[in-house]
Order: sequence, then structure tokens, then C-alpha cells
Amino acid sequence: MSTRRAAWTASVAALLACAVAACSSPSASSVERASRRTPHSVGNAAVRAAEAAASAMTSASVRPTGSPAAEIDPAPFLGRPLKRAPFATRKVALTLDDGPSRNTAEVLSIFERLNARCTFFFVGGRVRGYRSVAKQAYETGFEIGNHTWDHQEIHETPLAFDLKEIDRCQAELVEVTGHEAVFVRPPTGHWDDATLRAAGERGMVLALWSLHGQDTGPGTHARTITSGVLRSARGGDVILLHETNPETVKALPAIIEGLRAKGLEPVTLSELLTR
Repeated sequence: MSTRRAAWTASVAALLACAVAACSSPSASSVERASRRTPHSVGNAAVRAAEAAASAMTSASVRPTGSPAAEIDPAPFLGRPLKRAPFATRKVALTLDDGPSRNTAEVLSIFERLNARCTFFFVGGRVRGYRSVAKQAYETGFEIGNHTWDHQEIHETPLAFDLKEIDRCQAELVEVTGHEAVFVRPPTGHWDDATLRAAGERGMVLALWSLHGQDTGPGTHARTITSGVLRSARGGDVILLHETNPETVKALPAIIEGLRAKGLEPVTLSELLTR
């Protein structure tokens, strides 16, 4: 563990140096959605403008260095669930659950093209079928979180069960990426004291969200997902999306560009928590 903490410290220092340099560049820019609304609505015209801007991006865009993402030291965030940044910031964390899947490669391509990164919460049992793309995600600067072994809920369950779900997923992630996840997200977001204790015993942050993209269930549409996220997003949010929904994948370019149009930069969870 001490080796990993030392690596985190070095990584965070490098990230801060990069952030200072980026400030001079013009390119640097649950609570459910129903629980709050911002006074400034984003209409269909704004969504269309964001979609157009995203479509105009080309492969000539500057891309991030292809290296693993810097991660936080989890110690200051243990013992309580994380829903949003605990300080004022113009960053938001985009998090994508339930992968890896047949859509993951396309998601990676979208973020690469738009010079952005996110945090994936991978289900351990699904990693086995997509080891190559899971490894690619980690090695190209995307953050990988633990979403349990087989997506069973880990609340109102014994501590031993919760630990097993987390540990099996963690072992699979280490086998594929060589790296231990810092964040664990309970399926459906339900948790209890045992869930929190299990995360703490493994030195992991229990990661929830402050803004749900409302991209699950029948009848979801890319434009509806986009408008909902852009209408409600504010600095410091942790935004929940699901990569397994093709409509979410379609919405990603407009969401990323729309957030930037609001002066919000989409980043990984660790980047969100780095001042």
C-alpha cells in the first residue's frame, strides 16, 4: 500500500503541474436530477449547438498523453460517501457505469477525439470478456473504478458478502491493468453502514453521484439525456451515465461540448478532487 500511495503522490504532483500549464491554454476551460434545478435552462437550440460543435471536432484535435490517469490518495475521503467535490470548482466528473461492454471502444474513441477523460466503473465479471479494451482504457489515461464482481447490490447484505464482491472485482482489475481501483461504486447506488465499512477496510472511496443522467429504462433518447445533463450540471458535480445504453454513447459528444460551453470541464473523479 505504501508503494501505491507514493505513486499517487508523484502522480498528483505531475497532474498539478499540467493543470498550471493548461490554465494558459484556451482549450482548458444521489441527489437525483429532480432534487435541484439551475435557474438557467438549456433549450433545444443549445443542445443542437453543442451537437454541431462536437461534430465539427476532427482527428487533428490535441489529445491527452497516452498514459495512466493520476489518482488521489483516498485517505481524506474515507468514512463517508462521495457525491460531489467538497470545494468550489469549474470541473465536473463524468462517470460511466456497467462496462466494459461492446460500446466501450466507441466511448474511448469519443473521449479521445474530444480531448477529454472520464472514470469508468467496471463490473469485474464483465471485464473477462473485454480485457483488451479494459486495458486500453487504463493505459490511455482513463480512470477505472470498481463496480463489484457481478453487479449485485451490496446493501442490507453481510459485510463478508460486500467484501467478496469488491475483492473479486479488484482482483480482476489488477490482473488486467496491474492496478488497484481507488473508487468503488455500489450497484444502483444503494449502500448502508456495512457497504461503507467494506470500502473503508479496503482503503477505497465509496463513490456515488450528485447528478443522474436519467439514461436508464426504456424510451431514453440521446437528446433528452443531453438536455437533462446540461440543464442541471454545475461545478463539482459527479455525473452518472451508463455506457451500456447506445443512446448515452450517442449523447456523449454533445454532453462534453455542452459542458465546456457552460464553462465546465469534464474530468475523471480523481481530477475533480484535485484542487
